[in-house]
Amino acid sequence: MSRRIASMKCFGFARRPRASWVLGVAALGLAGQAASGDIFRDRVYLFGDDPAEGAVVGNRVGSGNEFIATFDETGTPGAGDLQDLVPEPVDQEAIYENVGPSGLARPGAANGAIGIRFDGQDDLLAGDGFGNPNNHPTNGDPDLPNNFSGIFERGVQLWVYPDSASQGRFQTIYADSGDNRVFINEEGKWGFRQNGSNDTVSLADVQYDTWTHVEYHSFGSRPGALIVNGVIKGLWNDWYGNSASELIVGANQAGNDEFFQGVLDDMSVFVAGDNSALFPDGSNFGTYDGSDNDWIALQLANKAADLGIAELSPGDVNMDGQLDQTDINEFIAHWLDTQVIATNDPADTRLGPTFGGFTWILGDWNSRTQQADLNYDGVTDLDDFFIIRQAFIDAGLAAPSFTIPEPASLVLLGLGLAALSRRRG
Repeated sequence: MSRRIASMKCFGFARRPRASWVLGVAALGLAGQAASGDIFRDRVYLFGDDPAEGAVVGNRVGSGNEFIATFDETGTPGAGDLQDLVPEPVDQEAIYENVGPSGLARPGAANGAIGIRFDGQDDLLAGDGFGNPNNHPTNGDPDLPNNFSGIFERGVQLWVYPDSASQGRFQTIYADSGDNRVFINEEGKWGFRQNGSNDTVSLADVQYDTWTHVEYHSFGSRPGALIVNGVIKGLWNDWYGNSASELIVGANQAGNDEFFQGVLDDMSVFVAGDNSALFPDGSNFGTYDGSDNDWIALQLANKAADLGIAELSPGDVNMDGQLDQTDINEFIAHWLDTQVIATNDPADTRLGPTFGGFTWILGDWNSRTQQADLNYDGVTDLDDFFIIRQAFIDAGLAAPSFTIPEPASLVLLGLGLAALSRRRG
């Protein structure tokens, strides 16, 4: 069956109307609503892990299914909103790769996990561009389940294993809608482009022959950020661009240059925001925090596993598996600590949330682990204390309270926590 079915085209790529045999993404570690947070993942590409895809390590991508595609795992069965990626040309040599513990050992990968290897010469995958969600061409389509009108926050994340043989070459990891992309430059730095602006080269060195998690996140009314292994490494102040072009994975937008050499795995595309009050068919697509980053979520899960518990409490500031006085003390020590990050745009003169000019307040793994920023917004403040307080209540402990501090001091009232320490299971 050809994917290019005229009645189901969007940007020229057919949407696969798979029925009820779609494998549940939650069972594979990612969900339509994110496994770690509450963002909405409108596309998830597991690159071979869905048994229905028929992937076999060493075989060409799409060779095991009638659609000649690697599958999108999110959508409504039968609704026509499953947006697959197809190899172009179909006889190219992008192949399935073992990324489990016995293979390339991607962090968090289970036995039998599969990714896709690109040869750096002509391999690529193509599909519908997604662009800025507010301008998506299917908004308001009564036959499709999601209307993103009024939603501007967009993110893309995936795991990347660049081959050392590709050093010294410019390589595009993915390019979307003509305006946006993530790349590796000739000097071996990670970079990105937002809304057709100049390429933004980060200070982050590419580690070849190893796995790196990369997220590009356009915050909507705030800048776009390149997040490498959970840490912001580049900013550019513009919207996520939108033009009626394809999504290309493994090459430039034209699909004729800048080919990637290495392995990619677990790519997801998400939105965040709430347009339910604006449109009858609008929805609450959630609010992003750092735990929605798959690398950060994996670190939290690994810390819990090391402690022998199911998960860390959201209020466990020092991540030792307990809620106690030490969490309160660390919060106090970091009261009003702020992570300020400079943009890479010398012409940026817009006001940030607090600071003017060239800087923005944003959170990441560094602010979480180094300044008790529990909600990953870049500032340690009352919002973080409310997370701690609710965590104590949920654990059956006395709710801590405190007086808003003078600039140089903070007084906590009535904690009595020494005897209330309790391990979370």
